[in-house]
Amino acid sequence: MKTVEKNNRTDFVIAGGFLLLGVYLMVSGARLPSGAGFFPLMLGVTTSLLSVGLMAQSFRTSTEFSLQAGSLKTLLGVVSLFFVYLLLWGSGWFAVRTFVFLAILLRLLRASWRTGITVSSVLTTVVTLAFKYGLHVSLE
Repeated sequence: MKTVEKNNRTDFVIAGGFLLLGVYLMVSGARLPSGAGFFPLMLGVTTSLLSVGLMAQSFRTSTEFSLQAGSLKTLLGVVSLFFVYLLLWGSGWFAVRTFVFLAILLRLLRASWRTGITVSSVLTTVVTLAFKYGLHVSLE
């Protein structure tokens, strides 16, 4: 296990970048027609709030965190899975592709298969229905 000192200045700078991104998303979302700008606006608000929280946390004293070999493998697995999901975007059914992605992602994050399948089913169904009936957007 390797122990690394956390750099608070880096957290602050990265949080500042995400705050700028959040503000940009909020402004862009507000300029879009009603309905179409909802998700960019909400994503901007969420990103801004989380970045402000990270900025506030960066003022605390330096802490140490441990980096284990297993966590690096998990990170690489999650990033690889995400890129495969993006490469498959537009091919096949959204619901099937998203369900499989979420189930494998949750398994990589050490959730049981039962939990992964249950959560993936619920999330995929909610997102699909929200887009189809709430926003009248087809995901296929």
